[in-house]
Amino acid sequence: MIVPRAPLLVVAVLIVAVATAGSASARRPATPAERTAIVRGIPKSYRVWIAKAPAGCVALVVRLSANGRFAQVTPRFSTRSVCLRYASNGFFLLKRSTAGWKTIYNGSDPPLCSLGVPRDLSACR
Repeated sequence: MIVPRAPLLVVAVLIVAVATAGSASARRPATPAERTAIVRGIPKSYRVWIAKAPAGCVALVVRLSANGRFAQVTPRFSTRSVCLRYASNGFFLLKRSTAGWKTIYNGSDPPLCSLGVPRDLSACR
């Protein structure tokens, strides 16, 4: 039996549309320019500490909320033995203002809901 291609194409398009419909309100990776500005908002003492780590030990994952007003920076640490002394858990939450990005939270537990961080970026308590 030969199946016409048009109905298969319609079904494929509908599947893709349904699968991506919820992603419009989801967090997104930062652009290179956003990433630079956001990382500058992390406390200088932490940036200096990270800079002392051997190359390849720490990577910063930077994501923005869908509205672009909040960012989350999560350090990812290599499991190489030389890197283990730098490893920790937790993340930073930053808020954009006219003066730039400012750290509003640093920790490993969900932040307080009173900070107003969108749920697409971080759950709250």
